[in-house]
Amino acid sequence: MALSAFLMSPQIAGAEPANADLWIGVGGTRDGFLLDTGTGELWMTGICVKSLPDALQEGGFWRSDLQEMVSVGRGRTLLQQSFLLDSSDAAPSIVVDNPDRGGEQAIPGVVRIDCAAGDHCQRVLDAPTC
Repeated sequence: MALSAFLMSPQIAGAEPANADLWIGVGGTRDGFLLDTGTGELWMTGICVKSLPDALQEGGFWRSDLQEMVSVGRGRTLLQQSFLLDSSDAAPSIVVDNPDRGGEQAIPGVVRIDCAAGDHCQRVLDAPTC
């Protein structure tokens, strides 16, 4: 399942994804997260670039918690999700926690890319804003 399929809501104003210094995502795809480790600003990447609530550093992990209203059939419901990113060089990982929809899901095939070391971050920013 693509990470970008997890949510679609308005972008948070003021964030600058071009300032991100780290991308953590599924190797060989655009599906992942751009992170500014200086500010904690976080963006989901994939079919589009979506700003998320700032991530807080908890030890070697970054955590962003999101609550948003989503459409389900003719109604709306509150969706609560947490994104836990391990930015270590040796074993980067992404875990999405959604207590109302099955709990934690570890995303396989995760890689860590330094935005200063190549053009991958710029390529993911070529996607439109959600």
